Amino acid sequence: MTIESPDTDADAGSRVVSCTLCGRPDGSEPIHGIGARMRRDQVCYSCDWWRTCRRYRTLGDRDDDGRRIVRAGGRHYMTWTPEQGPPPEIGESSAGPGTLYYVLLDDPTATVIESGPYWMMGSIPDSLRDVLPDNARIVREPARGAR
Repeated sequence: MTIESPDTDADAGSRVVSCTLCGRPDGSEPIHGIGARMRRDQVCYSCDWWRTCRRYRTLGDRDDDGRRIVRAGGRHYMTWTPEQGPPPEIGESSAGPGTLYYVLLDDPTATVIESGPYWMMGSIPDSLRDVLPDNARIVREPARGAR
């Protein structure tokens, strides 16, 4: 992967490395303006993204601000209340309509939870399904066209 680092070490220019996690050499997704953490750890965008998602699991399936993490059917979601607002990564404009209805797998009462807005963060790669297992079951899909 070619790493361009205009935010720091601007005079260092580009360098080619293999991701220390997945081993992909240059040719993985292009990254421009990569952050210091990714450059320091020599990881690609995809691996850095899923490391963040793994961190949410260690925080009790919540982000730092208490937004709930839902993993169901191999997909990774984040939900939030109006008071919490969307995560800064997506901003207000991406918090589109839609409601996710789910049951947490460790809830013995099988209570259906109706989310507020949510963000479908991505399909969990097969290689990470053991460390990011489903923690919920979707009981009603969002309306067509909703997020």
